[in-house]
Amino acid sequence: LVEELNRRSPSSVLCVGHLPNLQIAASLLTTGSRGAAFRVGTGTLIGMETPPLVSYGSGVLRWMLSYSEMREVVGGPAA
Repeated sequence: LVEELNRRSPSSVLCVGHLPNLQIAASLLTTGSRGAAFRVGTGTLIGMETPPLVSYGSGVLRWMLSYSEMREVVGGPAA
């Protein structure tokens, strides 16, 4: 993932995936290890900031919304 991000040099990226791979990727980007420092549930959105040259552990978690929280934001019923 890091190699691909650096090869493409995007200004922003949307990563979509399934558990546990998405949680592992978020953990690697923020902590540098596979052992997640946080739990990612089904339907969770994560906002992360990285420097222009991405490396494992260089990401900063800016926000995380669960599916229920997203439903509240848009005014729909929580599941």
